Amino acid sequence: AAPKPYVYKYREGLNLHAEVSLLHNKSKKVTKGSTMYIAGETTKTGKLLTSKPCKSCTSLIVAMGVARVVYYSNGELEEINL
Repeated sequence: AAPKPYVYKYREGLNLHAEVSLLHNKSKKVTKGSTMYIAGETTKTGKLLTSKPCKSCTSLIVAMGVARVVYYSNGELEEINL
């Protein structure tokens, strides 16, 4: 069975990127060689937002051994191979 996707829910007053929230309690054994999918949406319209990881999150993603990141950008899925 496929693993259940992790869903980050924004809470009022909480400023934490989804990538950090996801990787915070994971071990490198779990994340090494994995693919991370990132998508964000507005709460008012549900429209998807560009979700390319920032430089700090990208550094964390690399440090945790993630091999590939797929994110939404301007109506298209983009990919970063690390």
